[in-house]
Amino acid sequence: MTQPYRQDQFFKTEFEQFVRSCSYSPCHPIIRTFPRFKYDHLAEQSKTRRDLKKAAEAAAVANQLRTESERLGKTCNKYKTRQRALTPGLFTVFCGGCGVCLSFEMMPVCESPVTAFRTFAHRAWRRDDFATFQEFTDTGKWNDSI
Repeated sequence: MTQPYRQDQFFKTEFEQFVRSCSYSPCHPIIRTFPRFKYDHLAEQSKTRRDLKKAAEAAAVANQLRTESERLGKTCNKYKTRQRALTPGLFTVFCGGCGVCLSFEMMPVCESPVTAFRTFAHRAWRRDDFATFQEFTDTGKWNDSI
């Protein structure tokens, strides 16, 4: 069951939403959210454990290199970790008729299907979506067509 999206739940202004979510679609507002499922929660916990383990391993290697460089008296950065400065990419939506960019979103992971799902399922693209959103803003009644 979908739920109406309330901007004040997450972001104070539209600009803050743009900066923090790395997505912009001025003519297609976010109108709905989907509930979180048990398996989403379990997958997130698993990822957090993996990330913590990886961070602990990286910290151990960094400490080992630091003590070795202090012992040798050198500040060689041959084994310096490389930080990725680029994003995985942008997911863009262009009008097929005139070629204007209607929406874009920075992808958190390369080739992630989640980005496309969020772009098309959470936002209003069809007349039904806009009508549902208008009815919600006028009456407070959420009657989603999905």
